[in-house]
Amino acid sequence: MVIALVAAGCATDVDPELTLLPADSTVPPTTDPAPPDEPEEGAEADQPPPTTTTEPVPTTIAPVIEQRVGNPLRAVTAAGDVLGSRSDNIITFEAIPYGEAPTAQRRFEPPVTDLVFEGDFDASTPGSSCPQNDTHVSVQFFPAPAFAEDCLTLDVFTPATGDDLPVMVWFHGGDFVSGSAHTDAYDGANLARRDVVVVNVNYRIDALGFLVTEDMARDAAGEPFGNRGLQDQIAALGWIQQNIRDFGGDPANVTIFGQGSGARSVCGHLASPMSAGLFSKAILHSGGACDSILTIEEAIDRGEQWLAETSCAEAGEVVGCLQFLGIDDLLAASEQSGVTFDLVADGVLLDRSAFSLASSDELGSVPLLIGSTLDEGTLFVVGADEPTDQELRDLVLVELEGNTDLLLSQYEAIETNLAKQATFLTDSRFACASDRLASAAGDEAVVHTYQFVHRSTDMLPELGATHGSDLILLFGNPQAVEGLDLDELNADDQLVADFLATAWTTFAAEGTPGAGTDWPPYLDSSPAHLLIGAENTVSATVQDGRCEILSAR
Repeated sequence: MVIALVAAGCATDVDPELTLLPADSTVPPTTDPAPPDEPEEGAEADQPPPTTTTEPVPTTIAPVIEQRVGNPLRAVTAAGDVLGSRSDNIITFEAIPYGEAPTAQRRFEPPVTDLVFEGDFDASTPGSSCPQNDTHVSVQFFPAPAFAEDCLTLDVFTPATGDDLPVMVWFHGGDFVSGSAHTDAYDGANLARRDVVVVNVNYRIDALGFLVTEDMARDAAGEPFGNRGLQDQIAALGWIQQNIRDFGGDPANVTIFGQGSGARSVCGHLASPMSAGLFSKAILHSGGACDSILTIEEAIDRGEQWLAETSCAEAGEVVGCLQFLGIDDLLAASEQSGVTFDLVADGVLLDRSAFSLASSDELGSVPLLIGSTLDEGTLFVVGADEPTDQELRDLVLVELEGNTDLLLSQYEAIETNLAKQATFLTDSRFACASDRLASAAGDEAVVHTYQFVHRSTDMLPELGATHGSDLILLFGNPQAVEGLDLDELNADDQLVADFLATAWTTFAAEGTPGAGTDWPPYLDSSPAHLLIGAENTVSATVQDGRCEILSAR
């Protein structure tokens, strides 16, 4: 059973969401380089040559590459030509580097993006994950490929014909400690068949991506620190602006989307001035609160706890020591310390959360699609012991800081304390959190909200519409999900999958989900959530009114 697969690590991908500022939609001018030559048969790729300097994430974007002509298996990038592979009408380019290998002195540094390929780059070979432990719940269902530190790569899925197509950029979840852009379940070919270009971005995670120590903060000298995974994503968005035309995409029509910590990354881009102009729309799956970001002090406290589990804790030059510490030792420190990582308000890349900005009408007008699943929390209590009444009360106290009796009374009809715990996690960390962001952002932006309520009879029926179940249908790759043993979707699942893919790609193209249904935008004066199932309905509330109590904390 699939439940047995997750029993060991199931209470992690639920940290509060984070982030910060509006994205301007201006796009750099195009240039007109000569069209590429046709590829030679059997051309081999060379890896980028090493460099010896590190550079901050650029604040300006180089001119975009000429839109593609001729052979769709060859694309021209600023670093050189890349060669993809074709399946039916979809061209796939795998593991294209957008940054130099962040190893040795480049560890814990911003990405270096001035790549030059020595020859054609063979983009037909799957890429590596960024370094991570394999115990997190997300990789039990969505297995990540073997890892390597040289992991700043992205995949592009594009129709063989068509230009100036909408671009959808995927940031994977995994609580900032696991996951991969190259996971088979996130293969973007099915979405690309709907006339969009899909880009999956790999970025540094765990300590390599988000560690902050006292030394790092002290030595920053006004430059960004921590948030390296977010800086990687910004570099990838810059790569898209510069290169995506030759893959058939429109750099002026970029939608970013993600789930869990991927959605929290989207929150970060909404809030960061360094992401401004790199995207025009955003979709947040199961992580759309955008109301939390670590202070520098909180980030340092977590970082020092992590550092204490390494041999570099007493080193005279901590960062220099960490740059050459074995990767297994780095990952062991994460496992032993139990520290979780998050975005941090460094005052440069990030300052305030996106929720804070939205609450004061400073977030901007980027169209938003925000939602969660009906049974998010079931995934995070798999294998857990039944909590006592006091343990349940303590959990509510931590989250709510008041109104405990009133809120607990709303769960009395739920049969067991474990089920109550799962429902409370769904409410507090996902459904009601997303509702709060929609309410705050709706004054400036066009916002559409949803709740995925479809409970499949084939996919994890014991868990219902659990965390991540919507992704199986959106990407349409059930055969790649560990433990499902499914080659194809049943009729009801396929119906919902078709709706999701149509609505999401329509939103990417037009800024509204459309999809042939009555899906009104969310307004404070007229809240509207689309409940997505075999039959869609519109509801003014989610979670039976419990969100109003949670919002009163």
